[in-house]
Amino acid sequence: MKRYRVVGLAAGMAATVLFTSSCGLLPAEEELPQAPVVHAYEAQQYETTQVVRGDIRQVEEVDCTYRPLQEESLAFSLGDEPFGQVYVQQGDTVQAGDLLAELEMSDLSDRIQQQSYAVERLQLQISQQEQIKQLEVQKQQLLYDQIQAQLSQVQQQLAQPELAEEQKKELTSQQSQLEQQLAQQQLAVNNAGQDVESTLRQLRDDLTVQQMRLDALQSDKQQRQLFAGISGTVTYVRSVQEGDLSVSGEKFIDIDNYSSAVFAVEGKDCELLTPGDKLTVVSSDESYPVTVIQPQDMGVQPEEGEQLLYLKPDTVDPRLTAGRKGTVEVLLDERTDVLLINEAALKTSGGQNVVYYLDENGLRTAKEVEVGLQAEGKVEIISGLEEGESIILE
Repeated sequence: MKRYRVVGLAAGMAATVLFTSSCGLLPAEEELPQAPVVHAYEAQQYETTQVVRGDIRQVEEVDCTYRPLQEESLAFSLGDEPFGQVYVQQGDTVQAGDLLAELEMSDLSDRIQQQSYAVERLQLQISQQEQIKQLEVQKQQLLYDQIQAQLSQVQQQLAQPELAEEQKKELTSQQSQLEQQLAQQQLAVNNAGQDVESTLRQLRDDLTVQQMRLDALQSDKQQRQLFAGISGTVTYVRSVQEGDLSVSGEKFIDIDNYSSAVFAVEGKDCELLTPGDKLTVVSSDESYPVTVIQPQDMGVQPEEGEQLLYLKPDTVDPRLTAGRKGTVEVLLDERTDVLLINEAALKTSGGQNVVYYLDENGLRTAKEVEVGLQAEGKVEIISGLEEGESIILE
């Protein structure tokens, strides 16, 4: 920066007029008035800056939050029950279906095993009775088929044209007997296994009751257990002390699936981003290359009117956790190799953009300029100045 001094000098002169009279000179004790002293006033100083050539970028910082797209909170549905075993700790990786924790079981497992045997025994008995019934039906059907075959043979003989009257009479009698036997056997087929069916009904009723008891025991056991519904990382496990009791609905374990985690951008900031853009998120002094994607690309449907975009990291970083904040710089505009001045030098006068400089007489003088992009504390000069010119900063 250069500093310039403007000095204005003021001078004055004083004349002393000495009056005399015809009587003589002034008395010796009188003094003549002093001539005024000439003072130089302090020059006004200006800080200046130069017009330079360079680049200018307009960027906007966008806030984002790290968020796993799959997360699960697990809680026991039973309250006031002593805790049993906790099989995981924070940071463990689990698969969907893994047993994570359970309440005290007491003899519940043994009771379930005994009840399972009772159900299996009834199922076996039912299967055996159904086989007996099936064999009885097959037996009666076989007898029916034999009678049917005999009847068909007799009917074929009766159909012969040169049949003696005595033979015809005898065959007709056989046909009548076989038809009666066939009708009786049809009833036997229809009623086959009826005595077994009553036994089956009783067994099935017993099975229903025993299965209900087993279901109730298994349901009780399931309420005492927590299973992972998704694959992921355990991010929270409640601390349990000896003697602690469960609280119904209270969060006990959290699981986050970071394999599909993203940085989420919400609200009007989404208007600054374009799907497909390659950017860099900065979080806790770490940089993460990301790609802008739409929620639908990750199987997420935003609510009506919700503005939401995702920044998908190129690689999964296990150090990132849910809720981690980050920022990303979005380039809105830029100019390269243009004339630039410090934005503090740009002023407004009469609705026009102006800068001030010192003319050849050292006086502060305004010059109108045309400006372009303004960012980073700099102003692009389109016209009105030349590179290297010196202008007043403030």
